[in-house]
Amino acid sequence: MVHSISGGLLVLGYTAIFIYLIYKSPFFGMNGVSRRTLSGIFLLKIGAGIAMWALYTYYYTDRAVADIFKFFDDSKVMYDALWKEPGDYFKMLFGYQNDNEYFNKNYYRVMMNWYREYESSVKNDAHTLIRFNAVVRLFSFGHYNVHTVFLCFLSLTGLTAIFKVFYSKAQSPLVVGAVFLIPSVLFWGSGVLKEGLLFFGLGIIVLNYFKILESRLKWTEIILTLFCLLLVFYLKFYVLAVMLISMIAYAWARKEIGSKVLIKYAVVSAAIIALGLNLHHIIPGYNILELLAVKQKDFIGMTTAVEAGSLIKVTKLEPNFWGFIKNAPEALYHSLCEPWFFTSTKPFIVLAGLENLFMLLCAVAALVFFRKKWKDTDQPLVLFCLFFVIQLFLLIGWTTVVSGAIVRYKIPGTPFLFFMLILMLDMDKVRRRFSIIASPKKELQ
Repeated sequence: MVHSISGGLLVLGYTAIFIYLIYKSPFFGMNGVSRRTLSGIFLLKIGAGIAMWALYTYYYTDRAVADIFKFFDDSKVMYDALWKEPGDYFKMLFGYQNDNEYFNKNYYRVMMNWYREYESSVKNDAHTLIRFNAVVRLFSFGHYNVHTVFLCFLSLTGLTAIFKVFYSKAQSPLVVGAVFLIPSVLFWGSGVLKEGLLFFGLGIIVLNYFKILESRLKWTEIILTLFCLLLVFYLKFYVLAVMLISMIAYAWARKEIGSKVLIKYAVVSAAIIALGLNLHHIIPGYNILELLAVKQKDFIGMTTAVEAGSLIKVTKLEPNFWGFIKNAPEALYHSLCEPWFFTSTKPFIVLAGLENLFMLLCAVAALVFFRKKWKDTDQPLVLFCLFFVIQLFLLIGWTTVVSGAIVRYKIPGTPFLFFMLILMLDMDKVRRRFSIIASPKKELQ
């Protein structure tokens, strides 16, 4: 009882501190959304994060397989070393001289998730979240939802950075919803998961990238950007890779209009993809197509073993270029449309399916109420979002065989997808159409 009360007080205390920062920090002062609204969104995110904790505590009760607990629990092993062998704690935290049998025996084999069942050449992103939780334990004293509050603030910071970029390009109130209020982004971006840290790193990278293009980046922002590049690299390398493709192409094509923009995006994408496909000639063991095919195979094996409820039928990847091209339409379909809301009665599946339906309706609206002048003003930015989303969704669709996992994995691209639709949508046409529907008699006169 005392433990619960002290945990609750810590949650309230840190929440108050972060709200104070929202009101006082220049970073959160901007056009398009007030500090009061941001504070409300922050509280909403904390509520979503606590709801996730309750769901996996009282409904899905197998703590050993819940991502929100696995890395938190393992971080205690690292954190405890601070009081017994402080040198070991800092070596594990910074990855310095820790790759040996001593650390394996005393720490890593004690953890349940430091090593993956299926190890590959790709960096193990679990290490980053274990280290993060081992640092936050210095402030939480082991109270789980303090970690929720910290992740929510970092996630909000990253989303605010993305919002700043989007709103500077399209002063529309719809941008608030596209960035902060999409249900999957709100829910999965608010738990003690990689996605919260990913939004923080990705948001800072995107914001400072556009500042670089305008030659107004401070040296402190350069250091933070380099840190975030490393953070995203170790969390989700493929997200960083596809974002860099869009960034390089946008830097080259941002002052162009017409077909030249698309050509430049295609050239950059083709060049970087070709480099990636030949990476194994430079770095042995990094055959991208083989790694992706093995990842799909491992995903199928893992989900079959645990009898995942939202397993979807996928075509087995052939580890060659044409095999991936043949699977591309299926991969995009799965990432964009799975799950359908009518395929299950489970609340999570239904809600995710309704979000997908809403996204498709928004896409239809953007096509029906198409803004003809977007090619003259926003074409490079639309393609920036489009290429990032398509390439990210392809990678997810190629390798992921569980619809619930697809919903979570694709949220880094979801704000970019909705923002692209906002850029293409002509709100004047929408207003005229609905004013006609609302008053047909006036129109007839």
